[in-house]
Formats: sequence, C-alpha cells, structure tokens
Amino acid sequence: MLHSAADAQTRDAGGPPDAATDAVPVDASIAPFGGNTLWIGNSLVRHGAGGPYPAYDVPAVVQDLRAASDRGARQDMRALAQDGFDLLGWWTTWYGYTRDGVIISAARAIVEDGASPRTYDPGLAYTALPPGQRWNRIILLSTANSYVETPERWYGPLESGAAVPNMERWYRFVRDVDPSIEILHYEGIVDGRIIDRQPEVDRLYDEIEGRWHGRIVPVGRAFASAVRARPELELRRTRDNDYMHFSERGVYLTACVFFAVLYGDPSGLPVTSGLDVSGTDAAFLQRIARDAVIAVGSEPR
Repeated sequence: MLHSAADAQTRDAGGPPDAATDAVPVDASIAPFGGNTLWIGNSLVRHGAGGPYPAYDVPAVVQDLRAASDRGARQDMRALAQDGFDLLGWWTTWYGYTRDGVIISAARAIVEDGASPRTYDPGLAYTALPPGQRWNRIILLSTANSYVETPERWYGPLESGAAVPNMERWYRFVRDVDPSIEILHYEGIVDGRIIDRQPEVDRLYDEIEGRWHGRIVPVGRAFASAVRARPELELRRTRDNDYMHFSERGVYLTACVFFAVLYGDPSGLPVTSGLDVSGTDAAFLQRIARDAVIAVGSEPR
C-alpha cells in the first residue's frame, strides 16, 4: 500500500534519507516533509551542457525556488530522465527487475517499489525509497514532438489491442496501484520552430485531464505565451541550433510553472541555482507561468 503525504509526515517528520544517487538533496531544517515526488521524463527534465549553455536539472531548480521562498512543504524529488524517451519508452524498457526472485516489469518496480535505477542498463539493480515509503506524487512527461510527428507514439496499442493514449496507460496503472497518488502531467513542448503547433498538444493534455483528473503543468502553453509576447527572448538553445532544449531562461520559466502548480504564485521569486536571468526577465517569466497555471486551473490544492 502506498502512503499519503500526511502519513509520510507523521511517520518521519524529517523526511527520507538521501537513499539514491539521483535524489535532490534537501535540508531537513527548511520545512515539514511534503512527500516523495517522482519525475518520469527525458531531457526536458535534465540535460547536459551544450555549446554556450550549461547543464540543467529542473527538479533541483524547483527545490531551490521553494527553499528560497520558504513556501510550502519540501519534497524529496527524484527523476528518471533519459534523452529521447517518452512514456511509451519508459513503459517498454528495462526488463529484468526482480522481486523475491521473480522478474517484474520496470513500471511495477518504479511505481510499486519506489525504484530509482542507478543506470539505464536493463536488468541492473535499483535503489529504492526507504522501507515503508512510496511515491506520493508522480509527474509524467511525454515528448510533444512524438505526438506531432508520430502520433502512434502516443496512441499505441495496449496488450489487448485497444488503441488508447500511452499517457492513459500510465494513468490507469498508477491509479490501480494506489488511487491516492497525485498525478501531474508535465505538458510537452513542441520544437521552437513549430511553436504554432503547440495547441495540438494542448488539446491532447486537456482531453487526458478531462478523463483522468490529473493536473496539467502547462509548460508548453507558457512557452508559447512567452514567445508571442517577447519573440526575441531566448528560451531554447538556439545559438547551438537546438530548438528543443532549454536556455537558462527556459529552465527558469519551466521551474516557475512547476512552482506555481506545487506552491502557488511565483511572483517575486528570486533567480536561484546560478541561472543567468535578469530581474526584468525573471518578473516577466513569473507572470507568464502564473497566468498559464491559472488558465488551466492547476493551482495548488
């Protein structure tokens, strides 16, 4: 049985120890513990340096913003992030996990056992959350370009042969494991050169939210709004001919959208994590993030 955030706080007011290599360090003195959050995604969660652009880690920036603002309960955030992956990839990859000597699927290891694999190689041992603790919140990300360019990556067949979105596959599975787990959908972002197609992706997320009631984290809409308002503002790594991955401003905007969903209005937040973002740009991106979250009704609950 997976536990609620309230149960986790009662059980261990200090929060879980840093049990995995990919856990974001937290200071137990900052705030009460708000549960375990797992990000399942790709290079829009974490990505290495490229050209003049530094590496980024969106969960770490969100944690830094929360600590600097002193708002809300801290969370133990861990991320599974592999370049080029979408939710179909996470579902079908990494066979060979075992439980009591019996092979189980990677999905079951990740969601049910709190698995946090140390490598991407199939069959290797994984670390897990501390005994008795499970995920309280799961953030799902699929690749927007996969939908725009190859819809079958989103609308792939289940074992039964029924054609349903791969996002729904994950929704159903997580809900079956424990309906108390909160599901957040990190809205996919289209390539900056086809930003006019972002509404196609938005409609799909609206459809999924309407069916399964997981909150949308409207990163794609925020990027589209920012581009419309200030097309000269560099949100992607365009100087490196990379129109998908984030510049430092893009990282900050993404983190502000997540902050708005998890903790509330990002207005007035500082620029953290060593990001090179001016005060004027930060205020603009905070407003864009706040308005996008309000527009889809994903404020903290």
